[in-house]
Amino acid sequence: ALLIRGVDGTIVYDPKSPATSRVTVNIDPTTVDTGIDSFDEEIEGQFFEAGKHPKMTFTSRGLSAIVGNKGQLQGDLTWRGVTRPVT
Repeated sequence: ALLIRGVDGTIVYDPKSPATSRVTVNIDPTTVDTGIDSFDEEIEGQFFEAGKHPKMTFTSRGLSAIVGNKGQLQGDLTWRGVTRPVT
């Protein structure tokens, strides 16, 4: 299992107006914990490039396709210095 301990953020949700929901998440890639120290170092260094990019972020841009209590959250993920749209 992959656990990342350094995660913080904000979720704003109004059940009367779900489309106005907002999410912001900040991730510290140096807090990876698989239980295998050498593997953790490899993930942090080679996969996340944590030395060059010490923070990953997700910022939502909208919530859509709400059916019951399910929806799709669109936003921007910044990882390794590159920001891309994700759903």
